[in-house]
Amino acid sequence: KIPVQVSVRSGGGTNGMAITQVQGAPTIVVGIPVRYAHTPHCYVDFQDYQAAKELVIQLIKNLDADKIQALVQPLSKEWNK
Repeated sequence: KIPVQVSVRSGGGTNGMAITQVQGAPTIVVGIPVRYAHTPHCYVDFQDYQAAKELVIQLIKNLDADKIQALVQPLSKEWNK
């Protein structure tokens, strides 16, 4: 089992939503908690890095056309409004 923490951010973020909203590629954001982000020296816990890496590996191994379509379908309804 891969340890994860699900979070919805109220500030900051990534460009993942923007990519999705302009009918770009389906986007999944995997973030690793860091200390002192946006500085020359940000720090990450190595176990968090290892868990994120394993999560991405397993995600890629388990994606297939049906799963991708299930992710895209709700978005395409939004795009056609």
